[in-house]
Amino acid sequence: MKFFVLLFIGIVSLLQTSTAMAAEGLVTCTGGDECNFCSFVSMVNGLIEWLIIVAVTLTVLLLAFAGFRLVTSAGDAAGFEQAKKIFVSSIIGIMIMLAGWTIVDTVLKITAGGDLGVWNAVECGGAYEVAPAVDIDIALKIYEWIGVAPDEEVTLHTGGHVGIDGETLSILDCSVSTSQFRTISFLGTSVQIHESLVPSLQRIDAKWRAQSNRYRVQTVLGVQCRNVAGTNRRSNHAYGIAMDINPSQNPFCPNNAACGGRNILITDMPPEFVALFTSEGWGWGGNWNSSKDAMHFSKAPGEGGNGQY
Repeated sequence: MKFFVLLFIGIVSLLQTSTAMAAEGLVTCTGGDECNFCSFVSMVNGLIEWLIIVAVTLTVLLLAFAGFRLVTSAGDAAGFEQAKKIFVSSIIGIMIMLAGWTIVDTVLKITAGGDLGVWNAVECGGAYEVAPAVDIDIALKIYEWIGVAPDEEVTLHTGGHVGIDGETLSILDCSVSTSQFRTISFLGTSVQIHESLVPSLQRIDAKWRAQSNRYRVQTVLGVQCRNVAGTNRRSNHAYGIAMDINPSQNPFCPNNAACGGRNILITDMPPEFVALFTSEGWGWGGNWNSSKDAMHFSKAPGEGGNGQY
């Protein structure tokens, strides 16, 4: 009876895993330029992960079956030997599989200089140059080229188009008032932003969660009560209308070591992730001409935003 219980549990577990992976899909691109070598590697990694799960599950079932035969052989020498062979073969098989995984992992670690697990943790982020992992002093980096004086207000339009008179919303610098800021859950982390922009971020978050191969967000920096570095102009972060996402992977160029003094776009953000923001009227620093600030999204008209909430 215990054997059949284990068999049932194993089959259910395997079916659940297979169903989940089938729903997510092994093919992670939809066609065109999005389908590249990285997408192929990602698909292979998904297939390998599925095969490992299947192999481990089958090994557990075979071990349970072998144990059942050993217990019930009751003096049957042939049955006992068969059960012993199944037991030994299952152990050897799973050891060979895991040894192969470890060998590939170790070889790639040595050749690519990564950490253990680097070979099956590939993340595709679009056809851009990806920044290496670098330490960035966010408080001192120069990454905004437009701002307003500390004693000014920033005006967001609540309707119509920028430049047309109508209802407007004036927001204050964080050194004057912090009551208009809200901390919300956003893209798997949290961010402090102006309360008028919460609905926009909630719509972005919902669309991001609906994506099957969504961009992984580790850091979101919203309100920062400071000036633009090296100036007396207040940063748009001080008004809660700008945010930075994953600064290490999306540096400000050319003022970052990763850029090599070049004004180039370095980002691991796929176009569909950027589109979540631009479709909501957020400007993206990756579209700037005089500098490239791929981490930066802003509602300020001077930074490509539509000035609306």
